[in-house]
Amino acid sequence: MFLPDNTSYVFTYNVYGELDKIVYPTGAYERFAYDVVNGSSYVSNPYSQANRGVVDRWVSASGSPSDEVHSAFESSVGSTTITAPDGSYTVRTIDRR
Repeated sequence: MFLPDNTSYVFTYNVYGELDKIVYPTGAYERFAYDVVNGSSYVSNPYSQANRGVVDRWVSASGSPSDEVHSAFESSVGSTTITAPDGSYTVRTIDRR
């Protein structure tokens, strides 16, 4: 996608059509890895392809793999755990009321 100042964003996708990488006009980028994840409800899903989600995210401010910062995502029914590069984590819970 080109901007009026002739810089651009570049989006790439994997074989499932999931966003694989974003390259920003500055050269910085984000890339993503996907896998099968648990659904957000207790209802069984018949197709595993419908339950894909981001499991890893890498961000590079300079556009070089040498400064990538990695975050991991792990889901279970009703919650998602996000592990930050420093090892701290956040748990997000879905309230089903």
